[in-house]
Amino acid sequence: MVLIFNSGGRVALAMHRCSKPTIAAQQGSAVGVGMTMTLPAAIRICHERSKYGFVFTRRGLTIESCASFFLPRLIGFSKAMALITTGGVYPGSSKYFGDLFTEVLTDSTAVLPRALELATEMAQNVSPLASAMSRSLMWEGPGSPEGAHLLESRVFHHMAGQSDYKEGVNSFLEKRKANFLSDPHANSSGDYPWWSAVDISVEPKGSKAKL
Repeated sequence: MVLIFNSGGRVALAMHRCSKPTIAAQQGSAVGVGMTMTLPAAIRICHERSKYGFVFTRRGLTIESCASFFLPRLIGFSKAMALITTGGVYPGSSKYFGDLFTEVLTDSTAVLPRALELATEMAQNVSPLASAMSRSLMWEGPGSPEGAHLLESRVFHHMAGQSDYKEGVNSFLEKRKANFLSDPHANSSGDYPWWSAVDISVEPKGSKAKL
C-alpha cells in the first residue's frame, strides 16, 4: 500500500512554513495547481482579464496542495464550495473569488513590478519576527476567542521584550525607517511552535490510499 504525496502540497507547506512572507504575482491565467499552490501566500496579485479556477472536479480529480484547508479560510466556505464543486474558470475580477486576490490589476505587465514594490516596502518597514509570529497566530491559532487571548498575550509579552519593539518605537519617534534585526528563528516566542507539527514524510496510520 503506497501513499504518494503530491508535489504541490509540498510547495504549499514549504510556503506556509516559511518565516518570510510570500507574494504570488499571477501575471496570466492559472488553473488547478497553479491556483492551489498560491493559497498559503500572504499576498496574491492577479491580472483582471486572465482566467483563474480550481478545475479539478472537471478532470475527475479532487483538490490538493492543502487547498481544503486554505481556500475556505481565505474566502469562506460558501464561495470555496462553489468554486470547487463547479470547477469553473473566471477572470480575476470575478465576484466568485471574493477577497482571494489582494489586488486585481488591469495591466498584466504591472503585476510583477507591483509585487516587487510591495516586497520592498515590507522589507523596509516590517519586522520579520513580528510578521512571522503574527501569521502563525492566525494560521495556527487555538480555535477559540479565549484560547486566542491567552496565546496572543504570551506572544505579545515576548515580543515587547525584543529589540525590534524598541527599534519600531524609536524609528517612529525619530521619523526614520526602522532597522529590524531580530531573527524569526532565533528570537521566536519560547513556546513556538505552540501547535503539534504533523510529520508529512510518513504515511498516516490506517491509510488505505493508493495513488
